[in-house]
Amino acid sequence: MPPRVLQITNSLAIGGLERVVTDLTCLLHERGIESEVLCLAEGGPLEDELRVRGVPIRILHKRPGGRPGALAAVASCLLAGRFDVVHTHNTGPLLYGMPAAWLTGISMRVHTEHGRIPAEQRGRGLRRAECWALGRCSHVVAVSSPGVEALRRDTGFLGAIGIVHNGYAPAHLVNRTQARASLGIPDGVPVMAVVGRLAVEKGQDLALRALAALGTGEPNLVLVLVGDGPERNALEALAGQLGLSGRVLFTGARPDVRQLYQAFDLVLLPSRSESLPMVLLEAGTAGVPVLATRVGGMPEVVEDGETGLLVPPEDPAALAAAAKRILLRPEWGGRLAAGLRERVQRQFSATAMVAGYVKLYVGDPPHNREAL
Repeated sequence: MPPRVLQITNSLAIGGLERVVTDLTCLLHERGIESEVLCLAEGGPLEDELRVRGVPIRILHKRPGGRPGALAAVASCLLAGRFDVVHTHNTGPLLYGMPAAWLTGISMRVHTEHGRIPAEQRGRGLRRAECWALGRCSHVVAVSSPGVEALRRDTGFLGAIGIVHNGYAPAHLVNRTQARASLGIPDGVPVMAVVGRLAVEKGQDLALRALAALGTGEPNLVLVLVGDGPERNALEALAGQLGLSGRVLFTGARPDVRQLYQAFDLVLLPSRSESLPMVLLEAGTAGVPVLATRVGGMPEVVEDGETGLLVPPEDPAALAAAAKRILLRPEWGGRLAAGLRERVQRQFSATAMVAGYVKLYVGDPPHNREAL
């Protein structure tokens, strides 16, 4: 019989991790593998995609910080659901899900590390707790090679860590005019965009400085920042200080984010740190050229000059120069985008991602530091 799987995440908000959990769960259901989702803190806009497919969702409404009662609540869910596999995603779910699965006797315990918060924000106690919880896992995987290295560095975990790359399940795409109309942008205006949580590590401030560096040479160029987060007020203030207020659009969180890519001429990923962001895969599938910083797992997807452009992190001038190269040569940008689309379809499909996890669920050992 196929295993019953519980996916544990913090929420179902708009984000790369949450998108992976949603796509993975839906595709498992299509394969006849029963899956449920447990949200520690809250649900979110992605709930609808799961509910329409009949996927049960449990929400604990855990408040921030350590909550011993949440461990008992997770254990109660595991006992009630009679699950064969527990799959946790990132730190919070790991710290509550793995002890609960271990204590309730669930033998198949899988953890995926999607990305790390900055090391300076992690205390020594958290490092010890993560290492202990990782030691309770049957399988530990990251989504990129740098993700493996970061997990070892931050936790001291010495066990095997495999890799299952994120995969993209293509969505129905609207046409360019419809996508732009939803943003209030006319067809003839050049647009570059950053899609992601408004947070320091995502580098939206660098994109603003790159736009300023382009100056009057690109007077009609608009920068769209799709997402929300703790840095929104600071970014809006910076746009004003740089004299860019009329050229920057803050959309907030958009549940229809996959429908917006057709509106863009260029997608920027000016990140300070990353693992393997879903934005790369989404932009590639939509046929939009990508300009990214050379951090984390981005070079595993973007081959400089072949499937996109890579620049050093923390360098707005380099971002501006590279963006100008693509915007002034749209045919070349189209070739970069076509190369990225082919690479995503060949190596980063949702089908390959699901197959990698199913191998773990049925007991196959992970291949340390190799893609499953």
